[in-house]
Amino acid sequence: MLEGWHPSASRVDRASHLAHLDSTGVIVEYRVLGPLEVLLDGEPVTVPAGRGRVLLATLLLRANEFVSVDELVDRIWEGEPPAPDRAHKTLQMVVLRLRQALGAANCVRTVSGGYSAHIEPGQLDLTRFRALAEQGEFRAALDLWRGPVLADVASEALHRDDVPRLLEEHVVRSNTASTRTLPVPPTCWCPSCGR
Repeated sequence: MLEGWHPSASRVDRASHLAHLDSTGVIVEYRVLGPLEVLLDGEPVTVPAGRGRVLLATLLLRANEFVSVDELVDRIWEGEPPAPDRAHKTLQMVVLRLRQALGAANCVRTVSGGYSAHIEPGQLDLTRFRALAEQGEFRAALDLWRGPVLADVASEALHRDDVPRLLEEHVVRSNTASTRTLPVPPTCWCPSCGR
């Protein structure tokens, strides 16, 4: 379970724990279960369009995991990167612009040979969705979905490779939620026992 955030809390309490206070004392929230959004103390942060959005979405979908420079170059340029000698430098510029735009909400970390999105527990709607679902709080988990996943991120690769897996998780959790709210059918249908 996420520290400081309790799925069994009342709806009002749950709403106040959607984001997580980071180490600098600001509340940062990242959202991928709908349009890509970053909130800093409840206010939207403008994420650069184009490559910056693809970069952030890719890193957030693999939060706290290493993503290689080569994979990011391939993802950002849809398999057609600029000349190899320029691709890594251009990626560094995309990262720099994204970090500048995010400001205090910056989660992008440089790792040898790549990058990662350093996300604290409770900051990413996707991890909250999974935690709530694991706790059996399916309705609360499904309430985190705000529309088509990353619809405002222009990336064929992202929508081909990553989004379908998230949609499958959504369908599975929706079906589980539906079956949990249905009345339990009687165990016997024979007229003699009256059930």
